[in-house]
Amino acid sequence: MRIPRRLLIGLAIFILASPFLFIGGVYLFVFKVIYDHDHGYSYKGAVNKWCHAMQDGNGKEAVYWAQRVFAYSSAATSEKLYDGCYKRLAEAHELNGDFNKSLSYYDLFYEERKKLSTFRERKYSKEMEGNYARVYYKQGKLEEAFEEYCKFAEACLEEYKDKLADSRYEYRLLGDLRNKITLEDGFFTIWLTPFLEYNGFLIFIENEYKVRGSPPEREDVMNFFRKLKEGKSSYSDDRLEAIRKQIIKARKPDEKKAREINHDNSS
Repeated sequence: MRIPRRLLIGLAIFILASPFLFIGGVYLFVFKVIYDHDHGYSYKGAVNKWCHAMQDGNGKEAVYWAQRVFAYSSAATSEKLYDGCYKRLAEAHELNGDFNKSLSYYDLFYEERKKLSTFRERKYSKEMEGNYARVYYKQGKLEEAFEEYCKFAEACLEEYKDKLADSRYEYRLLGDLRNKITLEDGFFTIWLTPFLEYNGFLIFIENEYKVRGSPPEREDVMNFFRKLKEGKSSYSDDRLEAIRKQIIKARKPDEKKAREINHDNSS
C-alpha cells in the first residue's frame, strides 16, 4: 500500500514541530497560572490579592478579595474553607471599619475551629487570639475589651504555664504572645491593631484595671501583661517604625480623634 506523499510530508512536519508545540503548551500553561495568580483568577491568586490589600491598609479591596477567596473555596473543598476564609472576611471587614460584620465572621471562624483536634482548637480559640478584644476596643466598648483581654491572658497563662516558667522558652514566647496584641510581626495584620506600640496597650489596660478598683483576682493577669513588655518583635526597630508611620499617616483624623476621646473618657 502506497502512502500519499502529502500525508508523509504532514507527518514529518508534525514530528519536527511537536517539540516546539510541547514547549509552547508548557509556556502557555505557566503563563496562565501566573496570570491567574497575579490577577486573582484562582483561589491562591485571590488570597495573594487579599494579602496585598491588607498590607496596603485598603479595607475596601480587602473585603472584595476576601469575598472572592470565599467564592473560590466554596466551589472547591471544605479544607480550603477551613484555611481561614471566614477569618479573612472578618479581618477585611475589621480593616474596612465594619465591626459588626467582622465580629459575625469571627464567630463563624471559631465555630469552624471547634471541628479541629482538641489541641488546635485550644491553641486557636477566640480567647487565645484576642480578636474580639481588639474589635471591642475599636467600637469604644472599653469594659468588654478589658474583659476579653483578661480572658486572653488567662488562656495564655493556662496553656503556656510551663514554658513561661522556663527561661529557655520564656523570651521568645513573650514576644509571640505580645504580638497577638500589637500584631507587629504580622505581614499585613499590623494594620488592624489599635496599639502600634505595646506601651499604648499597657496604658489602656492599667487604666481600666484602676477604674475597676484594682481587683485582686486580676493581679496575675496584670502581671502577665506587664511581663509581656519584655517580649521582642522579629522585625527590626527601623522597619517597625517605618510601618507605624505609614499607618498613622493613613488613618483618618476622626478615627484617631475617637480613640483619643475613648482614652480621655476612661481616665
